[in-house]
This record gives sequence, C-alpha cells and structure tokens, in this order.
Amino acid sequence: MRKTIFFLMLLLCISSYSDALALSCAEPRTIQDEYAYSEIVFRGLAEEVDGAHITFRLLESWKGPTPVVMNLMVSNMWMDIVQGEQYLVYATNHSEYGLSANICGRTGLWEQTREDTDHFPNAGEVLVEERELELTSELVRKTPQLDILKITLWVLAVMIILSVALLVNFILSKRRRS
Repeated sequence: MRKTIFFLMLLLCISSYSDALALSCAEPRTIQDEYAYSEIVFRGLAEEVDGAHITFRLLESWKGPTPVVMNLMVSNMWMDIVQGEQYLVYATNHSEYGLSANICGRTGLWEQTREDTDHFPNAGEVLVEERELELTSELVRKTPQLDILKITLWVLAVMIILSVALLVNFILSKRRRS
C-alpha cells in the first residue's frame, strides 16, 4: 500500500508541472540604448496610487507622444511606486500589453536617475511640461482562456486517475484480506 501511495504521489508530482518564466537583468541597457529603445521618456510625479492604478503628473518629457491621459503598465518587481515621489520613466509600446515601462529598464526615482537626462540626444530640450498621466503598476500577462481551461482539465484528469487508482488499490487489498 505504501509503495502504491508513493508511486501515485510521485506520478502526481511529475505530471503537475507548470510553465516557468525566467527573467535576467544582469546587464541593464546603457542610457543611450534605453533612450533609443524607448518610445516615450518622461519625468512624472506620482500623484495618486490606487492599487494597480497610478496617476502621474507629467513634469517633463524628452521623447514620444504625450497625450493628456495615457495608460501605461509599470512593473513593480524591483520598486514600489510611492505617492508624492518623482520618477524618470522609459516606456515602450508592446503588442501584448500596450505601452509599458521597460522591464529591467532604467525607470526609477528621479533623485537616482536625473543624471540620465544629461546623456539624452536632446539634453536640455524639454518637449512638454505639466500634464496628467495614468499608469498601472503591474505588468499584466494576458493568459488566454484556453490555457486556463487546458490546465484545469489536466489537473482534473490527474485527480480522476489518482482516485480510480486508490479505489482499485483499496478493493484489491480488501479482497486479499478476505
């Protein structure tokens, strides 16, 4: 019985894998590369932080379109966006989740990144001042419904197989005792 349970548990562990995602930020881009890669670069004040939604007041912009309101995804794996703090934001438009701050990029507190602007091709030239921007603080990976359904069916199938195996084992062990 112990061998059967061990085997079933081993089978369950082996069969219940999930995708692993890796991220390496070993070598961040240079200031010039980050600027060239980005579609929009601005300095903003985080005025309102409401869960995943952040409203920035645009203080300066060095690159890209600067509409009054903009939805932007900002990964907060390495830093929290704090209300009342100023940030230098480098952002790019991605087909999967729209305009977002560059993950592993140079986005950071203005105090720590202000010297980046000295290295911009248009250093000293500010395109826009004082506007509100709306940003969200989490990088949302869009998972298609099919993936969730497939995983659910896979887990359900494994559970049914384990249940049947345990039931068969139970019945066989009762017959042996009789």
